[in-house]
Amino acid sequence: CFREESTDWTFATDNAAAEESFQDIYKNANQVAEGGDTSGFRSGCATITLAQPFGTFPNTYTLDFGTGCVGLDGRTRSGQMIVNTSGPWRDAGTTTTITLNNYVVNGYAVSGTKVITMNAPNQAGNPSITVDVTNGQITNPQGQTATWNATKTFEWVAGSATSFASHGESGVTDDVFHITGSANGVSTGGQAYTANVTSPLVRRLDCRWITQGVAEVTPTGGSARTIDFGDGSCDNQATLSFRRWSTTIQLH
Repeated sequence: CFREESTDWTFATDNAAAEESFQDIYKNANQVAEGGDTSGFRSGCATITLAQPFGTFPNTYTLDFGTGCVGLDGRTRSGQMIVNTSGPWRDAGTTTTITLNNYVVNGYAVSGTKVITMNAPNQAGNPSITVDVTNGQITNPQGQTATWNATKTFEWVAGSATSFASHGESGVTDDVFHITGSANGVSTGGQAYTANVTSPLVRRLDCRWITQGVAEVTPTGGSARTIDFGDGSCDNQATLSFRRWSTTIQLH
């Protein structure tokens, strides 16, 4: 029984893939909604349209990646990301709902709904964001599907005093978030699991991957695996550990 459990890594790697995929969706929406980037130059290839002039609310931003294009971060995306927002991106109380239409990233099809709620500054004076993902699904290039739901809090620990409007590109890439919260899902192998962040995940908008932090992923009826996203270096490596075993996984 011990040997069989120790070799089951699928649910943990599927959770890491979902975490990265839905945070990448947030990053793209943030770049447009915060700075009014209707030219799409920061995404590198999306055609962006607004239902209303920028600064008018409520509003809908559609990011259309067509049949496939390579962004500035090297990822190939296709399909659409539809961003409905009730007010200015940074204002407390603004709610943004993101839905996906035939959205594919590097061969992984992603679907689901992401709701982002801007909160008032916390006790440390940092703005925070509540993010809920429902009915999340990721289908890998082999046609296997994993499901994912999550509730996360993003604490905006750096860069909130700047924006694209005030500082150009650097007003976005200086943003750093600390992420806490939990998730649950079913892996491509059919294994149900829960996941909890035990050390805040660090997301810098100057990097395409999570750079730091630890999460524990526990299959139903099993023992927790640990995913360590690294020491802060900008790379696609994470370490997956279980008891005395460990392996390196790559974030897509």
